[in-house]
Amino acid sequence: MTGDAHIRNLPPGGHRDWTRDGFTVTTDPARIDLTVLHAWFDESRQTTKMPLETIRLMVAGSLNFGLLNPAGETVGYARLVTDYATFAYLGDVFILARYRGKGLGGWFFQTIFDHPDCQGLRRWLLMCGADNVPLYEKFGFEKADGSKGGYALHRTDTQIYVRGEGKIGHGEDEQH
Repeated sequence: MTGDAHIRNLPPGGHRDWTRDGFTVTTDPARIDLTVLHAWFDESRQTTKMPLETIRLMVAGSLNFGLLNPAGETVGYARLVTDYATFAYLGDVFILARYRGKGLGGWFFQTIFDHPDCQGLRRWLLMCGADNVPLYEKFGFEKADGSKGGYALHRTDTQIYVRGEGKIGHGEDEQH
């Protein structure tokens, strides 16, 4: 690489945790039970028979958000694929059925959008089924033109640089 560009380890700000009413959202992949993800993929309409090794690689290449119940068991998951500067793809979002309807979904999403390493992103992309759209719309997602089957939603902030919020830098902990 030339100039001032440099390579940094991801995620830039390290792992983070948020807690509420005994539940925890963590970005530490070591605390996320991959067998729960594996079972969810097998049971969901997204895909079946995804090898556990593929899930390991997916987690290794993403900024992960695990929702843990008070016993520390994985009950929800989402991941971001991002450049940490302008764009993030939010995918593989789920909360196990027995934990839905408890207000966890909105809080879970808010922790993702509040993550310090993701501030200043101009565009977020999310693909989902129709049943999840109302929650995502509450967080500013809109249906993308021409999407087929489910929804391709996007959240684009065209004024982020005008407001001076689209700066490169990651979280509060960054040192120069």
